[in-house]
Amino acid sequence: MEIGVFPLICGWWLHICSLSLFGDNFKRMRSDFLESPGASVFLHWLGGMVFLFYYASFIMMARRVVRPGVLWFLRNLNDPDFHPVQEMITIPFYRHVRRFTVSTVILGTSILLLFWVPLQMVVFFMPTFLPYKLTVFSEAPVSELSHEILLLQVVLPALLEQKHTRRVLHKALRTWTYVVAWILGLQSYLLGKASPHNAAAPPAPAAGGGQAADHDEGFVDDNEGPPPPQAAPAPVNPPPPPPPPDPIALDAGPFFGGGPLGVAHVDQVLDHEEVFVEWEPYQRPTVFPLRVLLLILTLCASVVAFSFLFLTMPVYTGRRLLRIALGTDAPIHELYTCACGLYVMWLITKVAWLLAMWLPLGWVAVKKTVHSWLLISFKIVVLCGVLLGLIPLLLGSLFDLVVVVPFRVTADQTPIPYPIQFWALGILHSKIIWTLTLMGPESWLKTVIETMMRGGLAGLDLSFVMRRLAVVVLVLWSALAVPYICAFGFLPVVGVPLKTQIIVWRFVYPTVAAVCVGAFSLLHGAGKVQKVYHKIKNDRYLIGLQLVNYDPRRSVF
Repeated sequence: MEIGVFPLICGWWLHICSLSLFGDNFKRMRSDFLESPGASVFLHWLGGMVFLFYYASFIMMARRVVRPGVLWFLRNLNDPDFHPVQEMITIPFYRHVRRFTVSTVILGTSILLLFWVPLQMVVFFMPTFLPYKLTVFSEAPVSELSHEILLLQVVLPALLEQKHTRRVLHKALRTWTYVVAWILGLQSYLLGKASPHNAAAPPAPAAGGGQAADHDEGFVDDNEGPPPPQAAPAPVNPPPPPPPPDPIALDAGPFFGGGPLGVAHVDQVLDHEEVFVEWEPYQRPTVFPLRVLLLILTLCASVVAFSFLFLTMPVYTGRRLLRIALGTDAPIHELYTCACGLYVMWLITKVAWLLAMWLPLGWVAVKKTVHSWLLISFKIVVLCGVLLGLIPLLLGSLFDLVVVVPFRVTADQTPIPYPIQFWALGILHSKIIWTLTLMGPESWLKTVIETMMRGGLAGLDLSFVMRRLAVVVLVLWSALAVPYICAFGFLPVVGVPLKTQIIVWRFVYPTVAAVCVGAFSLLHGAGKVQKVYHKIKNDRYLIGLQLVNYDPRRSVF
């Protein structure tokens, strides 16, 4: 039920709450389900599983920020006493149903606040903004291929590589928690800043065979409530010294009295193995229930506002910028608009953050830093122009002439070149070659790649890298130019007709590629066989590895 039914319900509810996002309706949902029920169920189950994964990851991140015991109603995945299989067998069925119901209510409310309420606000305040244009299929091969390349190279890596996103989200969540706790006067309740001598004590264990607290196997812990705070007696001895500072609170920034620890420390805080603490004492302020109610309302309003901005700002910014750049009002795929808007907003935020760090250092330090960053920017432009521009274009063009044209275009047809498509294919192939080179044996290309990765942008030796990349560019350019010159330069001199020249040009590229691959395979195999032969000969006939009665300094004569 937890793995099958619960994600499916979340997926269906997620689709229902986001109908206006893609211009969908219940009639179309019903027709899609009747047309292919298996695919519909699987896709909704997959969407629900993805949502549950990111929801659980966010809850685990929130536990590292707030006081232990604030999220008492949600299961802690780091609890060492949690045994889901054992509890599945020992806990009665009605308790599983109760937990399942409460978990569904909490997840359903979260989806409602994340999608339905912000989308209704978008429809009310921006009537022409929705729906998103997500028609991936197009008759033009360039558009179809570009969408797939964007999905493979931008969307999937962004979903898999989450360290930067986790770090930014962790800082934003911590800042929001500090601000809200300071405004509502719940520092002790949310952050656990109370001293042990005047804080509430945790409940004592039940005496004489009392039932131990159980932990839920779902999202919700179905205990009756948080541990009731109890007033501790007045201390007789002086209070103990305060505990060491929280490593998370040290990176609160100057606004909260802390100093930045840097990226490595934040990653260490996020990636370290959490020590399980079930509950921590806190001080109850006056009108505590009202403050908690205001905290819940503030949380709901913050979630709705964040979701509204995330659904509108990147897409709106990307639409405006791409329409200005392309000079057209035609609909643009929302993958492009969202990616463009996110990168532009990230760049603006990064520049503002750097200025906020540099300005307190003085104008001399700012000028020195700007000068160094201009030099780094020049290196980035030159290197990206070669690595992300020229080499992918040449590689994609060569792949098209070797593989695509001989199999997709007949002899009586003329191939139409698509430079953007060639570049997109070259990006994909360059990434594959990059990965295979790093995984393969030692070579000069692997040395260049490791030098770039090890030195970084600041310590990049641009002249060394460009000299090595010039060899790659020269090889690719020769592979493109030499067959063309042979087909249309030498054959007309001999008197070969034009039709024969075109046929030779069509098939000279795959022929040369096959010959090169075959020769490389033969040479590589011959080298391996020779190494095996020498190894067997040395193991069988060689006694020792040093010659006896031989002095290399003495002349043979």
